[in-house]
Amino acid sequence: MLIKVIACILVITVLSQYVAVADNVRYLDAPSAWVAGWYYSSTSLMDTLSSVLNLVVGRFANNIIFCALSLWGVYAVYRSLKLSGKESVCFFLFLFSPSFLIWTSLTSKEAITTLILGLLFSILLNVKVNPLKPIPKFSTIFLLYLLVIFKAHYLPSVFFLFLYCCGPRYKSTIVFIYSVLFVFTSWAIYAALPLINEMASIIPSHFSGGNLTRENTFWVKDNDVITFAFKGAVMAFWGPMLSEINGNTLNAILWLESLIIVSVTLSMLIISFRRSFFKIGYFRLNSFSLIIAILLILIAHYPFGLFNFGSGLRYRSGFFLYFVGLVFLLYKNDCIKRPSLS
Repeated sequence: MLIKVIACILVITVLSQYVAVADNVRYLDAPSAWVAGWYYSSTSLMDTLSSVLNLVVGRFANNIIFCALSLWGVYAVYRSLKLSGKESVCFFLFLFSPSFLIWTSLTSKEAITTLILGLLFSILLNVKVNPLKPIPKFSTIFLLYLLVIFKAHYLPSVFFLFLYCCGPRYKSTIVFIYSVLFVFTSWAIYAALPLINEMASIIPSHFSGGNLTRENTFWVKDNDVITFAFKGAVMAFWGPMLSEINGNTLNAILWLESLIIVSVTLSMLIISFRRSFFKIGYFRLNSFSLIIAILLILIAHYPFGLFNFGSGLRYRSGFFLYFVGLVFLLYKNDCIKRPSLS
């Protein structure tokens, strides 16, 4: 907690002199506060909340409060995972990554998204650990409302976390649900291809300009969004590729940050697979909900992080806590209480 508050102060007072944090400045100025429809526009809602905080506590404390909100999300995920001592160290080392510390320690949508996803993660996992404890309806509905406003494209991932935590008990039912979802998703993607291709011609222009922008050599033909999805999702999550460092020290730091994150994540997932196969001879069927949840959050990030790796890393910080929580949940799967499968 102390490290994050220190990071917040350093970003406000020092780093902002060298790294552009234009969105933060914009929210503090709050140009669209209380405009019509502020309650369903994420930008206007941010301006409105920030304008109130500016009046009550001032601009500097405004950032501190948003930092505290993201810390609330971190605490909720950490508490619900019930990590051991070594696992706790690894968990917090993940969250010491520079991009996460910077973008969730300011007045930003990423701080709010961290809180929303962190609380939803905690609510769902607590229901799995204690099935007799009901889901708090008002809190959950309010958090889902906020998620729809801020990052509606993260909802499919949260749905699969819901399936893992609150889904059916029987293998046959789980297989049936997976099959129906697979068929429906395949049909929906096929039916939406014209719209997807149209959006693919528009999205790159929103990330043009600046020295962190990638040339659009990815979406040049129809259906390229689909065929390039795996590589594009990796690039969007990673940030600058090795070939994009170009002697820039900051790019090198960001590349190394992602290298460590991806390496540790893959190691944990490999250990999880090996543990399952050696212990029970197969991978638990219910665990595929977690794998799909991880893949869906990466796919959701893919169109918004591919063309500008600066924006990609900023957006990544909003779901990074949730992503880490899913990885640890999969890693600890055998230690989490679950309904028996028959």
